[in-house]
Amino acid sequence: LDVPVEQVAAVATLYFVGYGATQVLWGFASDRLGRVRTVRIALALSVLSGVVGILAPTVGVLAVARLVAGAAY
Repeated sequence: LDVPVEQVAAVATLYFVGYGATQVLWGFASDRLGRVRTVRIALALSVLSGVVGILAPTVGVLAVARLVAGAAY
């Protein structure tokens, strides 16, 4: 992507923020929707964000994809 290291480091930070911010939400979703449905939703989000991250044309798109990937984990 030919960007400075600082921008790539920010992408990693967004992943961790997404991961930490949604742990409680996944617990509520699991209680509401059931474990299997919640895992399927998380898996679908993970696959989608992974594909978008692989095909990302810019660091901004990659950052959003990694944020969603972290939130889906």
